[in-house]
Amino acid sequence: MILLPLLTWLEEQYQPDEIDILCGDPQWLEQWVLQHKYFMPPLFHKLHFLPKPNLIEQIKMFFGNYQKKYDLIIFGGGEVLDESRKFPHDGRNIPLLYRNYVSNNKFILLGGFGEHKKHRTKVLHQMLFDQAQFIGARDVRSMKQAQFYVKDKEKKKIKLFGDFCLSLLEEVQEIFKQENIKNTKGKYVLINL
Repeated sequence: MILLPLLTWLEEQYQPDEIDILCGDPQWLEQWVLQHKYFMPPLFHKLHFLPKPNLIEQIKMFFGNYQKKYDLIIFGGGEVLDESRKFPHDGRNIPLLYRNYVSNNKFILLGGFGEHKKHRTKVLHQMLFDQAQFIGARDVRSMKQAQFYVKDKEKKKIKLFGDFCLSLLEEVQEIFKQENIKNTKGKYVLINL
């Protein structure tokens, strides 16, 4: 669900000609997008779905031999950098796989940012937050975490965003209004987290 409002935001901010999306199951995601294209922003026809790189492709990426050169890479989702979760992601693969983009400030961080516990993670987060072209924090805690690492003169590159799904819910509500969908039996809600 985060994909839809993220695409809308990308169209407004960057007007990309093409967008490649790395995912675990590209065929499934492409089918899902096609089935829900009425929710999609106009740029959905610019999307290409690619599988996550295998080991050989990762080695090529490390040495800068990408299949395609990108102007910008977005690292986003839930907790982008957080070592405190049950399934920690401290960001160690970002500079390893995408070192040319990281060293040339051609990446954005969008999502949640947790605290560090290890010295290695502190150094890594310092580098990633310093090098990021833009940082979109999904909550106040994440914004404070990013501000901790970024130099004062660079703090303007950090913005607090509401969770992207909030804007999606507003769009869905508007679609329901336009289609004049009414609930005649009552109001029941199920949230599956």
